[in-house]
Amino acid sequence: MNKEQYQKILDSNERKSLLNKQLNKNHKTLFKVLKYCVWIIIISNFIAVLLTNIMVTRTQDVVLQEANPLTAKTGGYQLDLNWKRVLLSFLIHFSGLGLLFGHYLWVKNNTYSLLELRFTTYAYGLIVILFCFDAINNIGYMIGGLIK
Repeated sequence: MNKEQYQKILDSNERKSLLNKQLNKNHKTLFKVLKYCVWIIIISNFIAVLLTNIMVTRTQDVVLQEANPLTAKTGGYQLDLNWKRVLLSFLIHFSGLGLLFGHYLWVKNNTYSLLELRFTTYAYGLIVILFCFDAINNIGYMIGGLIK
């Protein structure tokens, strides 16, 4: 790569950086909405998972089993037979939340057009509706069980 090509790449990256800074400056509200969407998604997801785990009822005697093999061995607990499935579900769940947060950071730093920013904000809004629907559904089911 010669000096002229390198300078063109630098100029291009500087233009992109200026476009992103200008978009951040002119449309602060959309970026704040996007940030709040991410936080609402994460909080409503944890509420839904927490309420789902609270609402699980057991009719038999409960035997506590550990899903982590190392903790089971060192703590003297009984290892759950489905420990791989449990750990895989946690891994998938937190990977999804990590990807969502990583995408938010990428959008915040690499968005150059208002159209792209609006589309992303609308998509995150749809995800917020879906996650809040799940959390509210669990809250309603729990309240219904308490009233009954």
